[in-house]
Amino acid sequence: MAMLLHDTGKGDGDQQIEGEKSARAACERLGLPQEEVDLVGWLVGNHLVMSDVAQKRDIGDPRTVANFSKVVGTVERLRLLLVLTVADIRAVGNVWNDWKGQLLRDLYRLTEAALHGGRSDEEGVRAHLAEIAAGAKEQLLEDIGGARADVLQAWLDALDDGYWLNHDADALKWHALEVMRARTERALPHVAARIRESQGVTEVLVYAGDRAGLFASLASAISSSGADIVGARVHTSKDGAAFDVFSIQTTDHKPFGVNDPRVLETLKQKLTRAALHDHAAPPPAAPSRRNAAFTIEPWVRIDNDITPHATVIEASGRDRLGLLADLAHVCVEAKVSIGSAHIDTYGERASDVFYVQEEEGGGQIANPRRIASVRAKLEDVLRAAEPAAPADPAKAPLAVARASTAR
Repeated sequence: MAMLLHDTGKGDGDQQIEGEKSARAACERLGLPQEEVDLVGWLVGNHLVMSDVAQKRDIGDPRTVANFSKVVGTVERLRLLLVLTVADIRAVGNVWNDWKGQLLRDLYRLTEAALHGGRSDEEGVRAHLAEIAAGAKEQLLEDIGGARADVLQAWLDALDDGYWLNHDADALKWHALEVMRARTERALPHVAARIRESQGVTEVLVYAGDRAGLFASLASAISSSGADIVGARVHTSKDGAAFDVFSIQTTDHKPFGVNDPRVLETLKQKLTRAALHDHAAPPPAAPSRRNAAFTIEPWVRIDNDITPHATVIEASGRDRLGLLADLAHVCVEAKVSIGSAHIDTYGERASDVFYVQEEEGGGQIANPRRIASVRAKLEDVLRAAEPAAPADPAKAPLAVARASTAR
């Protein structure tokens, strides 16, 4: 019933709220038991929540998992919501990919662990996630410790729990081997790439000395190579090194370089240079007539309530090559550092989320004037990609049609 009725609220106000009303009415009319009416209503009323959290929030932040656990409440609801979410995304054109599947699996895994642990408050979730992070470290030591255990131990101690929660065991092992190689050879920056066909992406890691503007420079280098960035995870070690992992694809949603290893080698060389010296963002491509037929209104939200440790910036507008790099450059100019980045697209619309802190002293962006200035500059970047509507009067109805961020 939830599958059948989940989109019945579209068109009038908040589709989740309105959809829950119509779903409850339909279930009551069919004579379902009250507990099933409540369950179907809850699923329809929350059917966008899991995908939003997985794709737009830092699941290594205990508050993210704690808040989502409170919304879900039980493991059974979590299971049902996962099924509905996956089916909903996969039913819409080319929106689904295995990268999104991995994000949902990660959120499910951490939330299930929190719910089984019996505590959904933030401190309880923090303690439980710390145990999971410790287990990941122990497994890594068991898998690849050996004669290089001292080098590996230094890496285990260099990163906070969020890193160990944001990557699966296979990725953690790959990262550790690459970092151990770089540390042993004293070779920084170190760039490596591998193709993960099961997720439909190529993963690129950059291990380098941290500096202002590093993320924006790396994103610019990737975009100028013609790759789409579908995910980025940014980490800073306790000894001042940056460890950034990008998931990239071709414009037709295949792992970048899967059919041409030379392309990946060229990208690695470019990223090595970009780690040391700023790389300019690629020039925007000329808008197509197809893009001009649909207006996508850009918007920016800046929030200090999602987590106490960072300001969360969400910037949404027309997707284009180099958009992430241009938005990141705004953060560089505003002197805020990017702690993590979360990228998502819905057809023509992109939604890029950044967890940021002030470069000087850390912490959230608190000054209202600073917030207004950052918002205005981000909106300018988003509007720069918005083409003029076609002049043909016959196309006037199309020119005002808006793309929706909701499925």
